[in-house]
Amino acid sequence: MKILKAFPLCMAVAGCTPIPQYTVPASEPKALIKSEMAIPINRRNWIEILVASPDDAPSGAVRKGKSSTLLFTVTNRGVTPEGFREIAAGKLLHMTHLGGLSAQRSCNFPFSATFEPGAHYVLSGGYEEVGYGTACRISIVNLDTGITLPLTDRPSTPPFAKSLEGNR
Repeated sequence: MKILKAFPLCMAVAGCTPIPQYTVPASEPKALIKSEMAIPINRRNWIEILVASPDDAPSGAVRKGKSSTLLFTVTNRGVTPEGFREIAAGKLLHMTHLGGLSAQRSCNFPFSATFEPGAHYVLSGGYEEVGYGTACRISIVNLDTGITLPLTDRPSTPPFAKSLEGNR
């Protein structure tokens, strides 16, 4: 029991604090979004979708744990949070897909999107084995119209997972 009580203190001393959850300011227009992203079941596979703070939004900078907030997490246990959640609408949001896969590979890239107030969206994608590597995919569909949202600041071709140890 004493170990469990010391755990929060250890986390604070080590500087390991969780990324704050994304929230929409009360005065801003809102849309709803849910994640249906999927990953191969493996305890080493994960994805985090981060949103830049308003201060960093003009530069598109999203820094994990610094000034970004967490929109969704995808692990072998599923998506957190589940269901729809609010997202700011009527302005360009700068986001980042951060991910890790087995074999010490990562898949990180920025993207930006503008959501319509009152609309419902689904975020889909994840990792896909394409024969010559693992492609990192993401798309956002407006569920009310069926139209895929144009994403800016995104690589023109799907990025591929890269080894964290360099080329093997």
